[in-house]
Amino acid sequence: MTLLLAEQATDGLAALSDRKETYLRGSPRDVKKYLLDKRERYYISLAGDGKLAREVLRGLVHAKTGPADILARIRGIAKSLHSGTRRTRRVSGFLITAERDKLRLYSLSIAGSHVVALEKHGGVHA
Repeated sequence: MTLLLAEQATDGLAALSDRKETYLRGSPRDVKKYLLDKRERYYISLAGDGKLAREVLRGLVHAKTGPADILARIRGIAKSLHSGTRRTRRVSGFLITAERDKLRLYSLSIAGSHVVALEKHGGVHA
């Protein structure tokens, strides 16, 4: 189980994610489930299939992607990760983009190579 929370405030957006991956058997372990772009152009947090989440975040770490094309980059990563596999892995979460002093909040869902991003006009709880 993962806690993801993003809420719109009067002066911006507040976002948080827990740092534990919990399984029915065994102790929870620390896992990075979020990524803040080095230039603070976007923030993404994912829950669900831990391996897919880590691979998507790893694919974004070195990308020279700005907020305008971040969704295209995520779709490309998901497509390349899904090719050649029969198993459909799933993650959900949220994405916050900052472009020209405007913040946008998206509810994000990745299932195999299919990526859905819905812009939210308020808070989102995933």
